[in-house]
Amino acid sequence: MRDGLLYYVGRKDFQIKLNGYRIEVNDIEANLQKLDYISSNCVVPVKENNKVIFLCAFVVLCDGQKENDLKMSIRIKHDLAHKLPAYMVPKKIIFMDELPLNINGKIDRKMLLEGINSDHK
Repeated sequence: MRDGLLYYVGRKDFQIKLNGYRIEVNDIEANLQKLDYISSNCVVPVKENNKVIFLCAFVVLCDGQKENDLKMSIRIKHDLAHKLPAYMVPKKIIFMDELPLNINGKIDRKMLLEGINSDHK
């Protein structure tokens, strides 16, 4: 509170705006989780100058998945395109052995974002 006024800074949920579309990040994660070869996932919006420029999915594959990263990225994007509109399909997919957790046992989105932001710059 400043000058007796409340200032609204942003949303606390996972709804974002990308290219004019309102997107629930949880919807993308739920559809990724429906793919039988994905063990867990997390989708984060990548921002530049406080504006979302693309979506990045961090994915942990189920045991036994042997395709290379490029082929698997294409497969995931193809499968998601049958479930979601094109603007909701993540631009970048990063494969991980496991997703980092914060002290509360939830996926550490900030840590994931730090890694992607350092790669993006």
